[in-house]
Amino acid sequence: MDNSHYLIIDTSTKNGLVGIYAEGEIKRTYAWNSKNNHTAELMPAIKMMMDFEGIGISNFQGIVVTVGPGGFSAIRTGLAVGKGLALGASLPIVGVNSLETSAYSNRFLRKYICSVIPAGRENVAWCTYTVDSLGWHSVTQEKITKISEFVTSHISIEDICFCGEGFTRDILEQLEAHYQTKICCTDEISVLARLNGAISIGLEKLRGYSKESSEEIQPIYLRPPSIT
Repeated sequence: MDNSHYLIIDTSTKNGLVGIYAEGEIKRTYAWNSKNNHTAELMPAIKMMMDFEGIGISNFQGIVVTVGPGGFSAIRTGLAVGKGLALGASLPIVGVNSLETSAYSNRFLRKYICSVIPAGRENVAWCTYTVDSLGWHSVTQEKITKISEFVTSHISIEDICFCGEGFTRDILEQLEAHYQTKICCTDEISVLARLNGAISIGLEKLRGYSKESSEEIQPIYLRPPSIT
């Protein structure tokens, strides 16, 4: 059995999550809600998981970190920690998109999958994906819009299933009122969906890893930060 260990880091929203994946299953997870940027919680969470598993950073074979979209400072925190650990232990590291990881576990629903994450100030970040003859891919651009604009942006609502941390009951009710129909949405816990998606997408990326690819990992903000 493959005993490779992988560290998963997701700080794309206020709900942070880290996990250890090994032997074909999730061994440990730790989630928290942060009012700031995850700086205080992230490293203690990683250390706690490693202590429970009785391993150190040198026991990992790779790191997967979400690169956004999401909060500006939160994404930077996850990337900085992930890159620092990877550099210190000479580990490969890959970045994954938080909208895609939220949607990926729903790819077998035979619908377009619209992934939504919160973007603050009555805004959401979203993107729609599908599986067809080209495989798994996006069919819209990633974007941040006002919730009111998001609600009215869909042409064929019957073919879409919505998911993600930003897809709230309020948005569901607005969509149903606007389109006068029942809306398909998943009831899976969004942070765990992101974790499962990050594992699937991240491990595939690690199989094609090269040193040059780690230098290309950049955050996805979709808009300039409000502060620098």
